[in-house]
Amino acid sequence: MTPLLEKLHQEGILEIKKTANHWYYQLCSDCEIFIPKHISKILSDSYKPNEEIGGFYIVKPEKRNGKIFLNAIDVKIMKNIYPDPSGTFLMDDNDLTKAVEETCNNETGCLPIRFHSHPTEGKDPLTIASKYLFQTNTSTTDRKSGEYSYAITHRLVMPRGLLVKNGLTRTMFIGFYGGGILPSGFENYKNVLTEKMLEDVLEKSKVFFNNKENIPLIIVGGALVLFLMFKFPGFTLGTMFVLGAIIPVFMNSNMPMYENPKYFAQIQNGDVTIEFPKQLHIGFA
Repeated sequence: MTPLLEKLHQEGILEIKKTANHWYYQLCSDCEIFIPKHISKILSDSYKPNEEIGGFYIVKPEKRNGKIFLNAIDVKIMKNIYPDPSGTFLMDDNDLTKAVEETCNNETGCLPIRFHSHPTEGKDPLTIASKYLFQTNTSTTDRKSGEYSYAITHRLVMPRGLLVKNGLTRTMFIGFYGGGILPSGFENYKNVLTEKMLEDVLEKSKVFFNNKENIPLIIVGGALVLFLMFKFPGFTLGTMFVLGAIIPVFMNSNMPMYENPKYFAQIQNGDVTIEFPKQLHIGFA
């Protein structure tokens, strides 16, 4: 793989980073990745709600007008060899090395982006929705491994992918983190989206509440909310919490009034382009 890495470095797709005792290649910042419909379908069909799956995307990088585009041309689902697959995904290093060598080399010009899933199995809709919400965050292990180099070569650091499927709506969360160019998690950007949502809600609320014709609706709506909270306190508050926290995921993917998806998106077996915005180098965790 080394000749390919050097070639991509010369093309301005990879850059060299150095630590006190190590040097490695990583993607130059300001990228975007395109995942076509047929690959999202493979991911959806392969997802298991009760255990973690994983593998790697095979991406073809190219540079146009100073920006790097990563086109996912295939995805490899690898065997999970961890004894308890419900909470951890682990690939055999030999299998990974062989698979990467066969698909990502100087002839194909492709690079690998490893990914794994988080399960969302639950006994009832509220539990499933809650798990979907919390599983779209990276774990401590995810954050650390997001800056590791590949077993096949200690000279390449790439972002990692996270896959989570909503068992209620059949939608998928696809996110990318680490690799020296992306945040180690999604929480901060979700907070940004939440702030945007609140600004829009407050602005629209001012217009709504200042309209005298809406006073009867306000009274009825307020009374209904209070009734539900007193009648079903656990369910109502829990549902409001889940819906409120999951809104940023929908905003980043489905609402046209916001920018294109950054870091993560939510899809249903369709094409998706996710931006990796330019930011300061993060380095190893």
